[in-house]
Amino acid sequence: MSVQVVASDVQRPSALFALTAFLAIVFCRLFLVPFALSRLFPDLLSDPRQWWEAQPVLIELIQQVFVIGLMVYLAGGLKALGLTKGKGGYAIFRAAAVSFGLMAVTASCLLHLAILTGWGLTSPIGIRTAIASASIGFTLVALAILAPLEEEFLVRGYLLPALVQSSVGAVAAAVVTSFLWTACHLGFPWYFLISTFLIGLLLSYARLSSDSLWPCIVAHILFNATPIVAMILWPMIGGS
Repeated sequence: MSVQVVASDVQRPSALFALTAFLAIVFCRLFLVPFALSRLFPDLLSDPRQWWEAQPVLIELIQQVFVIGLMVYLAGGLKALGLTKGKGGYAIFRAAAVSFGLMAVTASCLLHLAILTGWGLTSPIGIRTAIASASIGFTLVALAILAPLEEEFLVRGYLLPALVQSSVGAVAAAVVTSFLWTACHLGFPWYFLISTFLIGLLLSYARLSSDSLWPCIVAHILFNATPIVAMILWPMIGGS
């Protein structure tokens, strides 16, 4: 697959620097911040492990905005993250539509497999549990807008292009970034982790084939928003 990740005038970080930055951000998000808050606010979170079940949605929103801003700074602007026209509007639309369709099919098939087998069919744990229990407005903002932006900026906007332009190559870069992205979701059921990895590959292909991050953002937002919107509309159409 021959790709030109972004315009040639964009200065990219080295693969080592990008990987180090990625790991540092993930470490802070998943471990350092929960530990610090459990020490600062023992009445709220006496044990860092409680973070995964009782994180206040406002703290999650603040972290998401911070990481988004940090990625724009580290990359050197939105253009460097891939927020460009890439190979054109049609390529962006096609990549977004195909990615979203395949993402939905992949997640649905794995979920139905878990339902049929009964193996590992448990509710996902983690920060999303507390967010989902917040108001629907906060849930939409956190899960359907800021989470896709944060993850796409970090994974497919910043890390993936840096790895592609190193000696790793496009295919290996897509596999590595998808694996790392999946590892950030440890604690979720097996079918969720497998679908996350496969979806990561789909989004990586969308990023590289369109030469733009827009398809990844659009597909990711639609994918995250669909179940939330469905839960809102279900009672209106006669669901119980």
